[in-house]
Amino acid sequence: MRTYSGIVIDTSAIILTLRCNLKCKLCCTASPYQNPPPHFSVKSIEHCVKRYFETVKYIRKLSLGGGEPMLRTDLPEIVEAILEYKKQFDILEIITNGTIVPKDAVLDILQKNKDTMFVMIDNYGKHSPNAEKIDAILNEKGINHKVRIYHGTNAHMGGWVDLGDYTHKHSHNETKALLRECVIATTPKQHTGTYTPMPNKIIKNALLIPYLAMTNGLLHRCARSYSTMLAGRITKDSDSFVDTMDESSSINEIQDKIIRMVSSEYLSACEYCNGFSGKSKRFEPAEQLI
Repeated sequence: MRTYSGIVIDTSAIILTLRCNLKCKLCCTASPYQNPPPHFSVKSIEHCVKRYFETVKYIRKLSLGGGEPMLRTDLPEIVEAILEYKKQFDILEIITNGTIVPKDAVLDILQKNKDTMFVMIDNYGKHSPNAEKIDAILNEKGINHKVRIYHGTNAHMGGWVDLGDYTHKHSHNETKALLRECVIATTPKQHTGTYTPMPNKIIKNALLIPYLAMTNGLLHRCARSYSTMLAGRITKDSDSFVDTMDESSSINEIQDKIIRMVSSEYLSACEYCNGFSGKSKRFEPAEQLI
């Protein structure tokens, strides 16, 4: 018998598109390596979001990522649809690579929802030519945001991690050890953007999950899982995913699948990953493919 009051997630990402105007060699979603990169319709995203909030009780920070979200001309429509569930999350964040100045419609919805919206500008130096301009515009309009420096000697977290290609790398026991040390799947993201602890009334008796990502209705513990599926190494019905769009499963059944996934000491996707821990070697962020 269940003893928890619901599923609560510290940080969750919804991938809106894998289209991007940069071609970063070590992209964590492997966007430059997709041909064509998946791009999800507004209707599909709305359906996924509805199903998500039927399944989980609360999300502290919900991040909209990619690819590059600012490439979407329909971004305001997507944000409006997600804001219908604002009682179930604290912060709605948009992560951008500092290349595209937000359109007026995006700025309007950000300004209209100042108490909820947040923009994370990743500044990759020469690869982010509009980062400072975006920063100035958001300052002028009083929109909550942060510029995350991802270049030079003071790059955020020391730089990026090379998750490796999709060859098989680890045994079952090695994979379990890798997952235990993974900072993506197991560590709350207190160091990114604003952080406000969740109220006790939200987390009391709840199953608290540090991080989950959703891509086209599939819940997974990191973006690498999804790119491993796209590379043909695992399938969407593997232990690395929960398909929230499976209409043959009830909400309770989907919740049980999430519990099993986050409680597991082993995920097949990790067999194909170098891992991401505090000991991982760091590399220059946003190095571009030739």
